Amino acid sequence: MSPVCYQHAEVTAIATCTHCIKPVCRACLVFEGSSELCVGCRETVRRAARGNKLAVWAVVGVVLAATAGTAAWVAMQPKPVLSLSKTAEVIPAAPEPCDRTRIIKESEAWNRAGEYRKAIEKSEAFFARCGEYPRLLWVTYTAHKYLSEFDKAALAATKLIESDPDDKDYWWWRGIAYEGAQDWKKAAADYEQALKVQPKLKNIPFNLARAYERQGKPCEALAAIERYLKQYPQSATEPEVKHRVERLRDEGKCRGPMSAGRR
Repeated sequence: MSPVCYQHAEVTAIATCTHCIKPVCRACLVFEGSSELCVGCRETVRRAARGNKLAVWAVVGVVLAATAGTAAWVAMQPKPVLSLSKTAEVIPAAPEPCDRTRIIKESEAWNRAGEYRKAIEKSEAFFARCGEYPRLLWVTYTAHKYLSEFDKAALAATKLIESDPDDKDYWWWRGIAYEGAQDWKKAAADYEQALKVQPKLKNIPFNLARAYERQGKPCEALAAIERYLKQYPQSATEPEVKHRVERLRDEGKCRGPMSAGRR
Protein backbone atom coordinates (compact mmCIF):
# COMPACT_ATOMS: atom_id res chain seq x y z
CA MET A 1 0.00 0.00 0.00
CA SER A 2 1.41 3.36 -1.00
CA PRO A 3 1.82 6.02 1.69
CA VAL A 4 -0.91 8.65 1.77
CA CYS A 5 -0.64 12.41 2.15
CA TYR A 6 -0.48 13.53 5.76
CA GLN A 7 -3.13 16.20 4.99
CA HIS A 8 -5.36 14.16 2.67
CA ALA A 9 -5.81 10.60 3.88
CA GLU A 10 -7.58 9.60 0.67
CA VAL A 11 -4.78 10.75 -1.66
CA THR A 12 -1.57 8.85 -2.42
CA ALA A 13 1.63 10.73 -1.56
CA ILE A 14 4.05 11.46 -4.42
CA ALA A 15 6.94 12.86 -2.36
CA THR A 16 8.29 13.38 1.13
CA CYS A 17 8.93 16.76 2.79
CA THR A 18 12.70 16.95 3.21
CA HIS A 19 12.29 19.03 6.37
CA CYS A 20 9.75 17.07 8.46
CA ILE A 21 9.72 13.78 6.41
CA LYS A 22 5.91 13.85 6.04
CA PRO A 23 4.41 12.28 2.90
CA VAL A 24 2.70 14.84 0.64
CA CYS A 25 0.42 14.64 -2.39
CA ARG A 26 0.77 16.76 -5.51
CA ALA A 27 -1.56 19.43 -4.12
CA CYS A 28 0.51 19.79 -0.92
CA LEU A 29 3.97 19.58 -2.51
CA VAL A 30 5.80 22.92 -2.74
CA PHE A 31 9.38 23.88 -3.51
CA GLU A 32 11.92 26.12 -1.85
CA GLY A 33 14.82 26.07 -4.26
CA SER A 34 15.14 22.43 -5.23
CA SER A 35 13.91 21.17 -1.84
CA GLU A 36 10.56 19.37 -1.76
CA LEU A 37 8.56 20.64 1.21
CA CYS A 38 5.11 20.71 2.73
CA VAL A 39 3.50 24.17 3.01
CA GLY A 40 4.18 24.49 6.75
CA CYS A 41 7.88 23.70 6.42
CA ARG A 42 8.31 26.09 3.51
CA GLU A 43 7.03 28.92 5.71
CA THR A 44 9.40 27.84 8.49
CA VAL A 45 12.35 27.84 6.07
CA ARG A 46 11.39 31.24 4.67
CA ARG A 47 10.98 32.79 8.13
CA ALA A 48 14.45 31.54 9.06
CA ALA A 49 15.87 33.01 5.85
CA ARG A 50 14.20 36.37 6.52
CA GLY A 51 15.62 36.38 10.05
CA ASN A 52 19.10 35.74 8.68
CA LYS A 53 18.76 38.60 6.21
CA LEU A 54 17.63 41.03 8.93
CA ALA A 55 20.63 40.06 11.04
CA VAL A 56 22.97 40.68 8.13
CA TRP A 57 21.47 44.11 7.41
CA ALA A 58 21.75 45.05 11.09
CA VAL A 59 25.48 44.34 10.96
CA VAL A 60 25.78 46.30 7.72
CA GLY A 61 24.04 49.27 9.35
CA VAL A 62 26.48 49.29 12.25
CA VAL A 63 29.45 49.13 9.89
CA LEU A 64 28.12 51.95 7.73
CA ALA A 65 27.47 54.13 10.76
CA ALA A 66 30.98 53.52 12.07
CA THR A 67 32.58 54.40 8.76
CA ALA A 68 30.40 57.41 7.90
CA GLY A 69 32.56 59.83 9.91
CA THR A 70 35.73 58.55 8.30
CA ALA A 71 34.23 58.89 4.83
CA ALA A 72 33.19 62.48 5.53
CA TRP A 73 36.69 63.37 6.76
CA VAL A 74 38.29 61.85 3.66
CA ALA A 75 35.93 63.78 1.41
CA MET A 76 37.06 67.07 2.97
CA GLN A 77 40.76 66.49 2.32
CA PRO A 78 42.50 68.12 -0.68
CA LYS A 79 42.45 65.87 -3.68
CA PRO A 80 45.86 65.03 -5.17
CA VAL A 81 46.28 65.79 -8.84
CA LEU A 82 47.00 62.59 -10.73
CA SER A 83 48.49 62.39 -14.16
CA LEU A 84 46.75 60.26 -16.75
CA SER A 85 49.54 57.71 -16.42
CA LYS A 86 48.58 57.13 -12.79
CA THR A 87 44.83 56.99 -13.32
CA ALA A 88 43.49 53.42 -13.24
CA GLU A 89 41.36 52.39 -16.18
CA VAL A 90 37.97 51.14 -14.96
CA ILE A 91 36.88 47.99 -16.79
CA PRO A 92 33.52 46.35 -15.97
CA ALA A 93 34.07 42.95 -14.46
CA ALA A 94 32.92 40.02 -16.59
CA PRO A 95 30.50 37.55 -15.03
CA GLU A 96 32.36 34.88 -13.08
CA PRO A 97 31.97 31.67 -15.13
CA CYS A 98 32.06 29.50 -12.02
CA ASP A 99 29.76 31.59 -9.81
CA ARG A 100 28.04 28.88 -7.78
CA THR A 101 25.42 31.16 -6.22
CA ARG A 102 24.36 32.41 -9.62
CA ILE A 103 24.04 28.97 -11.24
CA ILE A 104 22.02 27.63 -8.30
CA LYS A 105 19.54 30.51 -8.48
CA GLU A 106 19.25 30.25 -12.24
CA SER A 107 18.83 26.48 -12.45
CA GLU A 108 16.40 26.34 -9.52
CA ALA A 109 14.30 29.02 -11.22
CA TRP A 110 14.07 26.80 -14.31
CA ASN A 111 12.97 23.88 -12.13
CA ARG A 112 10.29 25.97 -10.42
CA ALA A 113 9.02 27.02 -13.84
CA GLY A 114 8.78 23.37 -14.89
CA GLU A 115 11.57 23.84 -17.45
CA TYR A 116 13.45 20.78 -16.24
CA ARG A 117 15.40 20.24 -19.45
CA LYS A 118 16.69 23.81 -19.33
CA ALA A 119 17.76 23.33 -15.70
CA ILE A 120 19.72 20.23 -16.70
CA GLU A 121 21.38 21.95 -19.67
CA LYS A 122 22.49 24.91 -17.55
CA SER A 123 23.79 22.64 -14.79
CA GLU A 124 25.69 20.34 -17.12
CA ALA A 125 27.31 23.32 -18.84
CA PHE A 126 28.48 24.51 -15.42
CA PHE A 127 29.85 21.05 -14.59
CA ALA A 128 31.78 21.02 -17.86
CA ARG A 129 33.36 24.42 -17.12
CA CYS A 130 33.90 24.19 -13.38
CA GLY A 131 33.65 20.58 -12.26
CA GLU A 132 30.85 18.95 -10.32
CA TYR A 133 29.27 20.78 -7.42
CA PRO A 134 27.15 18.67 -4.98
CA ARG A 135 24.60 21.40 -4.30
CA LEU A 136 23.90 21.73 -8.01
CA LEU A 137 23.37 17.97 -8.22
CA TRP A 138 20.25 18.52 -6.12
CA VAL A 139 18.86 20.45 -9.08
CA THR A 140 19.72 17.84 -11.70
CA TYR A 141 18.38 15.04 -9.48
CA THR A 142 15.03 16.84 -9.16
CA ALA A 143 14.84 17.68 -12.85
CA HIS A 144 15.61 14.14 -14.01
CA LYS A 145 13.11 12.72 -11.52
CA TYR A 146 10.28 14.92 -12.81
CA LEU A 147 11.19 14.00 -16.38
CA SER A 148 10.92 10.32 -15.32
CA GLU A 149 14.59 9.85 -16.20
CA PHE A 150 15.07 7.71 -13.16
CA ASP A 151 18.41 6.20 -14.18
CA LYS A 152 19.91 9.67 -14.49
CA ALA A 153 18.30 10.78 -11.23
CA ALA A 154 19.88 7.73 -9.57
CA LEU A 155 23.26 8.68 -11.04
CA ALA A 156 22.98 12.21 -9.59
CA ALA A 157 22.05 10.72 -6.20
CA THR A 158 25.00 8.32 -6.41
CA LYS A 159 27.39 11.24 -6.85
CA LEU A 160 25.79 12.94 -3.85
CA ILE A 161 26.24 9.79 -1.77
CA GLU A 162 29.88 9.67 -2.78
CA SER A 163 30.27 13.30 -1.65
CA ASP A 164 28.66 12.61 1.75
CA PRO A 165 27.74 8.98 2.55
CA ASP A 166 26.51 9.99 6.02
CA ASP A 167 23.67 12.12 4.66
CA LYS A 168 20.50 10.06 5.10
CA ASP A 169 18.59 12.03 2.45
CA TYR A 170 20.90 11.10 -0.40
CA TRP A 171 20.28 7.40 0.24
CA TRP A 172 16.49 7.64 0.15
CA TRP A 173 16.65 10.07 -2.78
CA ARG A 174 18.37 7.34 -4.77
CA GLY A 175 15.86 4.82 -3.41
CA ILE A 176 13.05 6.98 -4.81
CA ALA A 177 14.79 7.03 -8.20
CA TYR A 178 15.22 3.24 -8.19
CA GLU A 179 11.59 2.88 -7.15
CA GLY A 180 10.57 5.03 -10.12
CA ALA A 181 12.57 2.68 -12.34
CA GLN A 182 10.90 -0.29 -10.56
CA ASP A 183 14.26 -1.64 -9.47
CA TRP A 184 12.82 -2.78 -6.17
CA LYS A 185 15.92 -4.63 -4.95
CA LYS A 186 18.15 -1.57 -5.23
CA ALA A 187 15.42 0.66 -3.81
CA ALA A 188 15.13 -1.58 -0.75
CA ALA A 189 18.90 -1.57 -0.22
CA ASP A 190 19.01 2.24 -0.28
CA TYR A 191 16.03 2.62 2.04
CA GLU A 192 17.71 0.21 4.45
CA GLN A 193 20.87 2.31 4.37
CA ALA A 194 18.94 5.55 4.94
CA LEU A 195 17.37 3.95 8.03
CA LYS A 196 20.76 2.73 9.18
CA VAL A 197 22.01 6.33 9.10
CA GLN A 198 18.82 7.67 10.73
CA PRO A 199 16.57 4.96 12.28
CA LYS A 200 13.82 7.44 13.15
CA LEU A 201 12.84 8.36 9.59
CA LYS A 202 9.04 8.29 9.51
CA ASN A 203 7.98 7.67 5.93
CA ILE A 204 10.87 5.64 4.54
CA PRO A 205 9.97 2.38 6.40
CA PHE A 206 6.77 2.28 4.36
CA ASN A 207 8.69 2.86 1.13
CA LEU A 208 10.95 0.00 2.22
CA ALA A 209 7.97 -2.23 2.97
CA ARG A 210 6.54 -1.52 -0.49
CA ALA A 211 9.88 -2.38 -2.11
CA TYR A 212 9.95 -5.73 -0.29
CA GLU A 213 6.33 -6.44 -1.18
CA ARG A 214 7.05 -5.84 -4.86
CA GLN A 215 9.79 -8.46 -4.57
CA GLY A 216 7.31 -10.93 -3.09
CA LYS A 217 8.80 -10.70 0.41
CA PRO A 218 5.89 -9.97 2.76
CA CYS A 219 7.78 -10.98 5.92
CA GLU A 220 10.63 -8.59 5.14
CA ALA A 221 8.01 -5.90 4.50
CA LEU A 222 6.43 -6.70 7.86
CA ALA A 223 9.82 -6.48 9.56
CA ALA A 224 10.35 -2.98 8.13
CA ILE A 225 7.04 -1.78 9.56
CA GLU A 226 7.64 -3.44 12.91
CA ARG A 227 11.00 -1.69 13.19
CA TYR A 228 9.16 1.57 12.56
CA LEU A 229 6.66 0.71 15.30
CA LYS A 230 9.49 0.22 17.77
CA GLN A 231 10.42 3.85 17.15
CA TYR A 232 6.81 5.09 17.05
CA PRO A 233 4.65 2.62 19.04
CA GLN A 234 1.71 5.03 19.07
CA SER A 235 1.23 4.35 15.35
CA ALA A 236 0.34 0.70 16.01
CA THR A 237 -3.31 1.64 16.57
CA GLU A 238 -3.66 3.57 13.33
CA PRO A 239 -6.19 1.65 11.17
CA GLU A 240 -4.08 1.70 8.00
CA VAL A 241 -0.93 0.54 9.76
CA LYS A 242 -2.78 -2.12 11.75
CA HIS A 243 -4.48 -3.47 8.61
CA ARG A 244 -1.21 -3.57 6.72
CA VAL A 245 0.57 -5.46 9.50
CA GLU A 246 -2.22 -8.04 9.68
CA ARG A 247 -2.31 -8.46 5.90
CA LEU A 248 1.43 -8.97 5.61
CA ARG A 249 1.48 -11.44 8.49
CA ASP A 250 -1.31 -13.45 6.84
CA GLU A 251 0.24 -13.32 3.36
CA GLY A 252 3.66 -14.44 4.51
CA LYS A 253 2.49 -16.67 7.33
CA CYS A 254 5.04 -14.76 9.38
CA ARG A 255 5.50 -15.91 12.95
CA GLY A 256 5.85 -13.43 15.79
CA PRO A 257 7.98 -10.28 15.62
CA MET A 258 9.91 -10.27 12.36
CA SER A 259 12.97 -8.42 13.61
CA ALA A 260 15.18 -10.56 11.41
CA GLY A 261 12.87 -10.17 8.43
CA ARG A 262 12.63 -13.92 7.74
CA ARG A 263 9.75 -16.25 7.07
